[in-house]
Amino acid sequence: MSMLFFALGFFMYSIVHPEKSFPWGNIVTYSIYVVYFGIMLIFFWFSVKRDRW
Repeated sequence: MSMLFFALGFFMYSIVHPEKSFPWGNIVTYSIYVVYFGIMLIFFWFSVKRDRW
């Protein structure tokens, strides 16, 4: 659960501060962020699903 909050915080900070970005374009950077955020949501869903069983 804490990793999800860390991911959300990092995502929000990175969107607000694009000047602290990687050397490639913003499209690539935002794509990486979306993939990372999606993976975190999937793992969160699996952890909630596992706790119900």
